[in-house]
Amino acid sequence: MPFLRPLRFSFRHTGCLFVLLVAIFFGCGDFHVSEFNPNTNITLSDNMILEVVWDSTYSPEGTVIPNNQQSDDGYFHFSFQLQGDSSRKYYYKIYYQNEEFKFPEAVGDQPDSMGECNFYGSWGDGDEGFRCMPPGSLTHQDRFRIIGNPRNERKFFGKPMANYVITDSQVDSMIKRIETMDEWYRQVQTKASSMKVSMKQQLESDAIYTLMDSRNHGPQNLRWKRNPMLGWYSALLVVCSEDEWRKLPEYIQDVTL
Repeated sequence: MPFLRPLRFSFRHTGCLFVLLVAIFFGCGDFHVSEFNPNTNITLSDNMILEVVWDSTYSPEGTVIPNNQQSDDGYFHFSFQLQGDSSRKYYYKIYYQNEEFKFPEAVGDQPDSMGECNFYGSWGDGDEGFRCMPPGSLTHQDRFRIIGNPRNERKFFGKPMANYVITDSQVDSMIKRIETMDEWYRQVQTKASSMKVSMKQQLESDAIYTLMDSRNHGPQNLRWKRNPMLGWYSALLVVCSEDEWRKLPEYIQDVTL
């Protein structure tokens, strides 16, 4: 049966908020898993509080929990025990999800489309799917971390930050481009008339908007665009026999699909 073990963390930015990391186990197959602990390496205070201070400096990785000040390698280490057939292979995977700012996965018998907006992920190094346990292992240890944009959603990709500074020369070049495109130029004229501003002002406004929007289209995963949400989190460990693992849908094995 699943069991719960609460751990509470405090993440601080301009104030103090709390995160509850709850351990849940789910197994599929003829074996027994016990002693799942989602945090074996970080020493918590008596009231189970871990404080994480938001770093205001830019990094394309965004906020990572835990950081290198809380953990030597920047990961939560977890462990569990498995009792099963030593001649068989077993596969496992850990998931995490923010439980406080969360839409329901379903309304009645129907899936809720807003559930796609929930903040959840897996290992924290990209999603490699399930990992295979060494044969005959009883106690197993691994690690995970909570990162921004954990499902690698393309809408949070963009150009590197080196392209984020908009210069006067770029604005001037974009204005010249707009002036050479009849349809676009007429649209700017219509907006200038509607907004009761000069064509020069509207051309500058459209040029800047276009340059800013272009930053959202690029190959880099800008995880800071969807930093980890504050609130309660749950950690879910899934362990399967090899036969059951092969039956799992791809979107369950890889949350980035």
